[in-house]
Amino acid sequence: LIPVPNLYRGLLAGLHSEADFRRFLAGIIRLLNHVHRADNTYLPYSMKQLSNHQEVLVLLWKAMDTNPDFLTFLLSQEDAINQVVVPILYYMFQARGKEARVGLVHICTFTLLLLSGSRAFGVAL
Repeated sequence: LIPVPNLYRGLLAGLHSEADFRRFLAGIIRLLNHVHRADNTYLPYSMKQLSNHQEVLVLLWKAMDTNPDFLTFLLSQEDAINQVVVPILYYMFQARGKEARVGLVHICTFTLLLLSGSRAFGVAL
């Protein structure tokens, strides 16, 4: 494990197995897309709205920042970029013009900046 002051960040940085990355990414994608799917369902209130999307975005951002192997894995997956970027852009669009949601816009911006630092991100788009 990499010496990090926070135990959970240390454990996150210690992940190196592709199976762990795949499971983690699948959960993140499912949670990020839930709000978008719940808002755009044909039957109103047929899906319960989860309100933990900011925490999921912070977890994704810190996972990419702490573990460069995870960022490489994310960028190497074929459709994962679109499944991550679309909900991030959706959150930013929903939060536009709302002063109370400025933190959400910042988290989305940090995540997109971290992703856009790699050439593989531009190629994958």
